[in-house]
Amino acid sequence: MSANTPTIVEVEETLTGRYMQTARTGHHALTVDEPQAVGGDDAGPGPYEYLLIGLGATMLPLVR
Repeated sequence: MSANTPTIVEVEETLTGRYMQTARTGHHALTVDEPQAVGGDDAGPGPYEYLLIGLGATMLPLVR
């Protein structure tokens, strides 16, 4: 991907769970959900978990 090419991320409601969503970017699709303890189906990481994953994945190459 070129530095001048914008990254497009789409998030859509799946209508299959109380909090379940699908996030798409490029050819990747990620399931976003909440744990059963808070009413989700635990079908995937929650939004805050994805945020932490993104931060960790951004920082790791800098410390290698």
